[in-house]
Amino acid sequence: MPLLANYALCAIAGTLWYMQFFFYGMGTTKMGRYDFSSWTLHMATIIIFGTLVGVGLSEWKGVSRRTYRLMQLGLVVLVSSTVVIGYGNYLAKEHAPATEAPNASETAADSPKVGTAPCQMKIAALQKLRKKLAADEAVYGLWVTLESASITEMAVALGLDWVVIDAEHGHLDWKEILEHVRATVRSDTVVLVRVAELNAGLIKRALDIGADGIVIPWIETAQQLKQAVAFATYPPEGIRGIGAERATAWGQCFLEHAQEANENVLVVPIVESVTGGKNIQALLQVGGVEIVFIGPADYSSTAGFRGQWEGPGVAEALLAIKDAVRASGKHCGVVTTSHENLLRTSGARLSHVGVRHRQRIVFAQPARGAWRDWTGPANVPIAGHG
Repeated sequence: MPLLANYALCAIAGTLWYMQFFFYGMGTTKMGRYDFSSWTLHMATIIIFGTLVGVGLSEWKGVSRRTYRLMQLGLVVLVSSTVVIGYGNYLAKEHAPATEAPNASETAADSPKVGTAPCQMKIAALQKLRKKLAADEAVYGLWVTLESASITEMAVALGLDWVVIDAEHGHLDWKEILEHVRATVRSDTVVLVRVAELNAGLIKRALDIGADGIVIPWIETAQQLKQAVAFATYPPEGIRGIGAERATAWGQCFLEHAQEANENVLVVPIVESVTGGKNIQALLQVGGVEIVFIGPADYSSTAGFRGQWEGPGVAEALLAIKDAVRASGKHCGVVTTSHENLLRTSGARLSHVGVRHRQRIVFAQPARGAWRDWTGPANVPIAGHG
């Protein structure tokens, strides 16, 4: 007899477990002002049947008639609630307005589009940047080396065209880089990450967390640059692997992101050595590259003037590189060191200008064309190094 009782209890427990799917499927029905939750019914079922099992197996000794009546009342309430919810669902379906099945074109029109939230790179910001470059306008930005994402938030609030998060030098870790990238979401500020070296894993990781592009240091040969482009683009053009990270809205937008990424991602090499300068024509033949940064300090080191920003003859060599880049139809960027250096490089038609001046942010008043530093009144921000 005890064995049969155990079998019976197992059967009842299995039945109760299965009934959850029945009640969950009923959903929540609104009747007037009230919502009837099927989950509540399921819980009530377990309690009442558990009580009845206890009574049936004489687990409760000396149960009064009042207790039996309360259990009977509970069963009545349970059954009545089930009927009410079931009838409410029936009425909802019976009186629901008829809808036609959407045709293929309507379905396509309603499906997520490439470049629409939440499956989106910052295409509007990238297009705005490219439009300025196509119009031969300078675009100004901030080179970020400090951990506080508030720096990038200020760059966004001040309307800078781009920021570069520096993961080559300094102490930024990936969590801090991610916070900087997040600070540019839904803005017109393009965010680039300078990786530590030409490395597929680093480039993939920077793009997976949502960067609009990458900056690669110490590019000297066309083969290196081709590798960088391949690391930053999906097959068949490249070898970037696709991951369920921020760039794909945590896996919800594989298709959309994969379709839009290759044509929008920015791959920006830094030419910062004499060898890279000598190979500039070969570098400019590599497809998938629109912008070239110049690194004056490292270029000076390789020219024999370590520690100088622009050693003897270096300024002229860099201008020659700039001229070659511009002649190829591509755009050139540089970080400057002073007001005078900024004005000279701007006059030389360098498209990307970042300003570093005694570790202070430099500002300008376009109406007067006068450059001022942080302490200047009512200034409009142009660029800086943070």
